[in-house]
Amino acid sequence: EQAQNCILKTLEEPPLYVTIFLITAFLEKLIDTVNSRVKKVKISSENEIKEFDKIKSFIDNMSNMMETDKLKFSDYFSDNKDDFRDILKYMIVYYHELIQKILSSTQKSDTITCRNLSENISICEKCIEKLDKNCNFGMIVDYLLINLN
Repeated sequence: EQAQNCILKTLEEPPLYVTIFLITAFLEKLIDTVNSRVKKVKISSENEIKEFDKIKSFIDNMSNMMETDKLKFSDYFSDNKDDFRDILKYMIVYYHELIQKILSSTQKSDTITCRNLSENISICEKCIEKLDKNCNFGMIVDYLLINLN
């Protein structure tokens, strides 16, 4: 508990160039003040890592897809309905990674901007909110796929 209290200041005001990963097998042992300042992502099994790679591939290829091709990906989400919240969190983490790559790169992209990626993060977060409100799953997936840049 003392160590967690010591890291609070860093979690509240991390330097811009730092990404902090806290890894635990016992999420329930995090104190509330730490728990409220972190984004939780569950990546534990080899199968989940493969799923994360599928999401990364989808995101990486999205700029080359037509709108109708993006909508075909809804079958993937339907097949993984029970893990949809985790998939959205994986997407958010990957968008953050892409933002960090853009910010640390001297070579800028004309097609991908931090603003686009931030908007995509907001869309994923809205989908999580809609899940929490028990909105129609199919409509959430359609909203996600239609609005992602």
